[in-house]
Amino acid sequence: GTEEKPIVYSICEWGKTQPHNWGYKVGDSWRILNDITFCVGADGNPGRGTWFDQGTASVTSQYDKAVVMDEFAGLDKGWNDPDMLMIGMDGLTETMNKTHMTMWCMMNSPLMLGMDLRRVNKGDWMYNLITNEDLIALDQDLLGIQAKRIFTTFKCEDPSTEYIRDNNRVDVLAKPLNNGDIALAFFNLKNEEHTDIVSVSVDQIISAIGKKMSKSTVDRFKNASSYQLKDLFSKECTGTSEKSFSIGSVSACDCLVYRISPVI
Repeated sequence: GTEEKPIVYSICEWGKTQPHNWGYKVGDSWRILNDITFCVGADGNPGRGTWFDQGTASVTSQYDKAVVMDEFAGLDKGWNDPDMLMIGMDGLTETMNKTHMTMWCMMNSPLMLGMDLRRVNKGDWMYNLITNEDLIALDQDLLGIQAKRIFTTFKCEDPSTEYIRDNNRVDVLAKPLNNGDIALAFFNLKNEEHTDIVSVSVDQIISAIGKKMSKSTVDRFKNASSYQLKDLFSKECTGTSEKSFSIGSVSACDCLVYRISPVI
């Protein structure tokens, strides 16, 4: 027929020629590194992924580069692609996959499954993860703004731009959303529990991402009398009148992600 259908042009030259600088001219997304895994499945083999790798074939290797490329992405540009999701492959725990999915959604990355869907049963943890509408809504938010790393426990000059490959850290990412909410995610990249308090203030958040929001939205968030926090995994909603958001601990390779709504 003659019906017009949208076409997505996904560029892959494995990040060799800095496609974040030119990809928007010819395509919609661009791979930023080598493949996230070289152990793909076939003939009933589910394939295998890893959390960390000295090279590029892992969740954290891809994340480490994509997280500092937020200024190159957007509705008028295109999307950084840290490769497919390895959910459903061997080698990653349920917790690692939960964090993997959250990272990709916060970074507006293309959500392409690399798994054999015959391994999924409705209602199991894999199904619940890849159909988490609250997470997907972050990835597909109409503002199209990739989250910015606004804090990390790793000592560095600028958490938003420094390419860090030491997993001994917790990162905090903030992402403005179309309805005036802000998504806030705490990522523990370590293979052990992080027990120290990690906290970011409203002022820190606005200082980092306020320029990507309208003045009225910034004012509404800064001057809110309180905030509602929705945990996007447990779905629990809590309220606070504090002007900062903190976690006391986060499990190994785990994350906490909230949708924060200002209450006027």
